[in-house]
Amino acid sequence: MVRRYKTLNVAIITSIVLMTTTIAAQIPCPVMLVSGTPGQDTITLSFRNKGKLPIETLSLSCKPSLDHGTSTCHTESGVFFPGMQYSINMAYPKADKRQVVISVKEAVMNSGARWDSHSSDKCRPLKVSPRAAR
Repeated sequence: MVRRYKTLNVAIITSIVLMTTTIAAQIPCPVMLVSGTPGQDTITLSFRNKGKLPIETLSLSCKPSLDHGTSTCHTESGVFFPGMQYSINMAYPKADKRQVVISVKEAVMNSGARWDSHSSDKCRPLKVSPRAAR
């Protein structure tokens, strides 16, 4: 009898884990990167929350366009409401000298739901190019 309950508990826990994994995989990309303007050592980035829930944390990855490595270059915390466009300044050395590709790495909604770059629905990256010489 005790063995049946243990088996039933394991089955229930496994079902819950699989359901939450499936739900997380179905979250569409909640962020649209709109534009980026390079400065000497900064990038001003505009993005829009295109999801249905407020975003609490947004992590971005950056890489030079000719490089294959990426790293988290900026994490922004706050409350970013659906449908709204926001601008943030992020440090990026020599942003005005080389092209940079910015991607959404992770977005955490206020409900606790989490979208990350391993999701089947990818966010479109943004290429930020140096300004033309004047």
